Amino acid sequence: MLSDAVVSLGYIALRPVLDRLLTDPYGTATQRLRGLLDVFGRSVAYQPLSTNEQEPCSVSASNSIGPQGPEDAPPDQRIGARVVGVGLVASIFLCIGTVHAVFGNLVPIYATIVAVLMALVLSIMGVRALGETDLNPVSGISKLAQLLFALIIPQSNKSSVLINLVAGAVSEAGALQAGDLMQDLKTGHLLGASPKAQFYGQIIGATFGAILSAVLYGLYTT
Repeated sequence: MLSDAVVSLGYIALRPVLDRLLTDPYGTATQRLRGLLDVFGRSVAYQPLSTNEQEPCSVSASNSIGPQGPEDAPPDQRIGARVVGVGLVASIFLCIGTVHAVFGNLVPIYATIVAVLMALVLSIMGVRALGETDLNPVSGISKLAQLLFALIIPQSNKSSVLINLVAGAVSEAGALQAGDLMQDLKTGHLLGASPKAQFYGQIIGATFGAILSAVLYGLYTT
C-alpha cells in the first residue's frame, strides 16, 4: 500500500514536469519554467449556451486566463490576499498549539511544524489528484507523511509511534479538508455563487463543527 501511494502520487506530481521535458527537451530553462506554469494553469472553459437552438455549444481548452477571458468572480466577491495570508498563519499556529495542548511533550513542537508544512504541500497534490480522478488520495498522503517521520524520528524515542500517527493525521486532515473546500468552491463557481460568502460560510461551519465534535466526543467517552 505504501509503494502504491508513492508511485501514484509521485506520478501525479512529476507528470507535468516530464510532459514538458519530453515535448521540448532542448528548450531553455526560462521556457521550461513557463511551460510548467502553463501546464498548471491549463483549464477548460465552457462557452455560454447559445440562444439559437441549431447552434451547438462547445467546450474549448484555454491555456491561460487573461483579460480576454471572463473573470472567475466580480472583485467585490473575491477574498483578499490579506485575509488569506492572515488566515493561513492563524490556522497554522492554531494547529500547532492544539496539538501541543492535547499531547504535550509527547509530540515535539518541531515535529508538529514539519507535519503542518508537509500538509500544505501534500494538500496541493491531493487537490490536483481529486480534480483529475475525482478521488482524494488521503490514505496515500498520510502514508507518505508517516514514511518521512519514520526517517526523522528515531526508534529510540518512546513516542515515535504516537508522533508517526499524529503526523499522518495532520497531513490526511489537511488534504481532506482542502479537497472538500475546493469541491465546494468549484460547485459554487459553476452555479454563480459568491466565493466570499462561501468562504465565510466554510469558516463558520468549520469552527462550530470542530467545537461540537469535541463536545460530542467528550460526552461519548464519559
